[in-house]
Amino acid sequence: MQVDEQSSLNPGVALTEPFHNAYNIAAGPSSLPLTPQALAQPSIASVSQNWGLGIGVSASMHSTRAETIQFAYANSILLKSAHKEFDPTPSAQACNDAMNGVLIESDLKIADFIYDKAVIASAGNDASVNPTWAPFGTFQDQITFTTAFSGGVTPTWKFARASVNPSSPLVGATRNEVNTLIITLGPLDLSTPPSPTSPLQLRGGAAAQHQAAQIGVATSGSTSAGH
Repeated sequence: MQVDEQSSLNPGVALTEPFHNAYNIAAGPSSLPLTPQALAQPSIASVSQNWGLGIGVSASMHSTRAETIQFAYANSILLKSAHKEFDPTPSAQACNDAMNGVLIESDLKIADFIYDKAVIASAGNDASVNPTWAPFGTFQDQITFTTAFSGGVTPTWKFARASVNPSSPLVGATRNEVNTLIITLGPLDLSTPPSPTSPLQLRGGAAAQHQAAQIGVATSGSTSAGH
């Protein structure tokens, strides 16, 4: 999970000092009807005059936060957990109720991802291995969620001699959140029994592929935060 938050404060004040009106004299009538006498008279128009001073202050805060969680499960453990949480033959409605979320409602196509690879393996497309054995050593699925929020408040006051926050937002805030889910399916390292201090780990190429995906996500997050 990577969170990028930015807030800003931009108060501004415009001060105005009105002066006495000036007057502009131009040829031509200033009233109707248009008579020869009126056309000969000049028109006088008032022109407002003032002096202005703008004062503004800007302050901003920018913070980034990254959290990483990693764990491994054996298929047998996942199956036991599934039987405890759900009925072995759940209804479609029960599955939908279990997947409801605030911003997204989806099974993330994880089941389709695994099924597609199983179909490819069962077809015997890889001639380098026995057709009765799956040609894959590792499955990996990477899912990214991006959420963005922004808002601003600009109260404005206008008086005879002062205008407060005439244009720029007074307070603004933005929040970008990127959640990346990396699922790697591969052989586990069972050389030592798992314990609270030594959990299950992937081994071989699966471990290297999972680590490479994590490094890529971390690098991408660091680059975005730097910009």
